[in-house]
Amino acid sequence: NGKRKKRSRKDDDDDDDDEKDGKDDDAEKEEEELPSTLEELDGLLEKARERLTKVQQKAGDFQNRRKWSLEEKQTLKKELAAAQYKDVDQRCHDKRLEVHISEKAVYDLDQTFLALDTALQTYHSAKMAKVNEIIRELWQVTYRGEDIDEIAIVSGEEAGSGRATRNYNYQVQMAKGNAKIDM
Repeated sequence: NGKRKKRSRKDDDDDDDDEKDGKDDDAEKEEEELPSTLEELDGLLEKARERLTKVQQKAGDFQNRRKWSLEEKQTLKKELAAAQYKDVDQRCHDKRLEVHISEKAVYDLDQTFLALDTALQTYHSAKMAKVNEIIRELWQVTYRGEDIDEIAIVSGEEAGSGRATRNYNYQVQMAKGNAKIDM
């Protein structure tokens, strides 16, 4: 079948008519969808104008907000450039370091105070024991009565005295056997 069919101009015109018929069908469908009266067209036009007005108002609002935001941004940038905010990150870091060092120093001082307080109480107790030992020896050498076996100085911390300031009350007590009586 090496034969080709020759197309005539008439055949081409028929094809064009077929295409036109399809286009005419589309046009007819669009025509049916279009409003049929001028009043309907005016109504649609009015709705479109209202929507356009609303969109324009929203666009104006957004433009105003954008403008205000840009102005606020510029104001804040100028404020941040002021001397009081210069090197604020470094100054904040320095202050945090200062606070950390101060907290460590307070902790160290507290530990030192506790150690010193314990040492002073131990020293005080040892010295009071030594004083009472000396008093006991002297009492036994000098006092020849039978009613008192020994005397001693007793210390006690006052109620309500603070941690940093301690007040002690000293009393002399006499002892006979296991009984101790304040003098």
